[in-house]
Amino acid sequence: MLFRNNVVDPDRRIFEVMLPLYSNENLYGVVLMDLTEKVFENGEFLVNQLSSAAKMIDLLKTNEKVQQKLEESLAVLKENNIALDNLSRIDAMTGILNRRGFMDAAQKMIDRKDGTVYVIYVDMNNLKIINDRYGHEEGDYSLKLIADILGKTVEGRGVAGRIGGDEFACALVYDKEDEGEAVLQEIYHQFYLHNQSSDKPYNVTVSAGTSKVDEESGLTLQHALTQADEGLYHVKMLRSKDVAKE
Repeated sequence: MLFRNNVVDPDRRIFEVMLPLYSNENLYGVVLMDLTEKVFENGEFLVNQLSSAAKMIDLLKTNEKVQQKLEESLAVLKENNIALDNLSRIDAMTGILNRRGFMDAAQKMIDRKDGTVYVIYVDMNNLKIINDRYGHEEGDYSLKLIADILGKTVEGRGVAGRIGGDEFACALVYDKEDEGEAVLQEIYHQFYLHNQSSDKPYNVTVSAGTSKVDEESGLTLQHALTQADEGLYHVKMLRSKDVAKE
């Protein structure tokens, strides 16, 4: 007796045959059968059928694992694509939205139709003079400062972005007619406060123009930016070229 268990009668002599279940070089297991005449005649066929079934089960399990890994890879890829898309909308130097990011965010504000969208086009004054006189690091500092002031001023009520070298823009929704102008004056005031407290030998100032997008104006976002840029130009012509503090 080779095997002692509760199934086989220990008082009965039996003959068993053990056959491998395999496919090519893959061994899936063995099958133990009574050595009957049918098994003797059809053993090879039976082993082939059982081996095929074992192979199919193995393939299904492998496919399930591959499918799971594929889904995990797709999830990671999706997260990475979202992260890359977010990065592609951020200005590397200042950390605020770049032109693409700003245009997309501002357009969504317009599409929601929650109210009039106030557009502010901002341009740094005298960047070249600061670069030439104090160095490009100071110019970069000034650009980052502008981004910081604009971002904090409109935080929670709008978006700010760097849309060019020394050009920035803000967009915010307001209900009151004078609220947009109040935000612009707040921006100017923040630069005034900075220049009063800063130990830099120069003033950081900006010029700005405004426009709005609503049903009455009929302007698109791009048209509003163009209109605000035209207003900015007239303001900038009145600005002093002297950046040094007295």
